[in-house]
Amino acid sequence: LNRGEKEKKLTVRLEAPEEDILRSMNRRVIRREDPETAPVLQAAIADAYHRLIAPSIENELRGELTEQAEDGAIEVFKKNLTQYLMQPPISGETVLGWDPAFRTGCKLAVVDPTGKVLDTAVIYPTAPTNETKKAEARRVLTELIRAYHVTLVSVGNGTASRESEQFLTDFLKTIPEKVMYVITNEAGASVYSASKLATEEFPNFDVGQRSAASIARRVQDPSQFGESLLLGDLPVNIPETARKAGPVNGISEKTCPVLVMHGDDDHVVNIEQSELYYEAMKNMGRDIPYYVLHGADHGSDEFFQGEVQDIVLAFLQENL
Repeated sequence: LNRGEKEKKLTVRLEAPEEDILRSMNRRVIRREDPETAPVLQAAIADAYHRLIAPSIENELRGELTEQAEDGAIEVFKKNLTQYLMQPPISGETVLGWDPAFRTGCKLAVVDPTGKVLDTAVIYPTAPTNETKKAEARRVLTELIRAYHVTLVSVGNGTASRESEQFLTDFLKTIPEKVMYVITNEAGASVYSASKLATEEFPNFDVGQRSAASIARRVQDPSQFGESLLLGDLPVNIPETARKAGPVNGISEKTCPVLVMHGDDDHVVNIEQSELYYEAMKNMGRDIPYYVLHGADHGSDEFFQGEVQDIVLAFLQENL
C-alpha cells in the first residue's frame, strides 16, 4: 500500500466515525449552549479535527502499522532464507537457465557444473508468438542441449513462467535426451543482473542474459541469489531494513568462530554491516579476525587472490 501510494497509483486513507468524534469533542469543549459562542466553537473544533488532529492520528497509526509490517517482513525473510539455504545444491549438472518473458523473448544461458557460462540465446515460444517462432525455439533448445550435454533446465518463476513451463514440458517429450527441469525462485535476479558486479563479470551480456545465468547458478548453489531476495531492494538502498536483518542481530554466546572480510567499495552490502558485527562481537569479549579489502566490490576478484585464500585456509585449519 505504501509503495502504491508513493508511486501515485492509489490513495490510502483511514476512515473514522467522524460524526461521532466531532460530537464527542463538542461535548467536551462546549460547556453550555450559547447561541453566540457555540457556532464559533463548533467551527473551531471541526477545523482543528480536519486540519490537525485527524492527519496527526492517521500518520501515527500508519507509522505503527508500517513498523509492524516491516517487522513481519523481516520474520518472513528469516524463515524463507533458512529454508532456501537448507536446500541441497544440485552438483555435477550442466544447467540451462531460462529467464521467461513474453514480448522480449525468453533468455537462455548454459552453465557448466562449475558455474561458467558456456552459451546464451533468446527464443520466442510465448505470446505474442506463432508456429514459426515456436519451431525456431525448439531448434535452438535442441542444439544447446546436444552441444553442451545439458541435463537440467532451471526456469525462473517470474512473468511467463507457466507458459514457458508448458512449452518446455511438451518439447522435452519430443527429444531422446533425458533432461529434467525445475522451477526456480528468481527473486532478486533482475536487481543482480543490472548491478556493477554482474556487469563486470558479463560485460558483453544484456540484463536478460545475466539474469538467465543467475537462475541457472541458483540450482547449483542455493546461496547464489541476489541480496534483495524478499527485502524488495538492495541492502544499500534500504539501510534501516538491512540493519534489522543484519547478522549482528543473531549474535549470542554460542556464536561459532567467524572470519569477517568486506570490501570497502561494496555496492551491494554497506561495509557498515561488518563494522557493526565486529564491534558487537568485540563487546561480547569475542576477538574475531576482521579484514577490509581495499578497492574490493561485492564478491569481486580481490576475494580470490592467493593471500586472501591463505587467510581463509589458516582460519579453517585453526577452527575445524
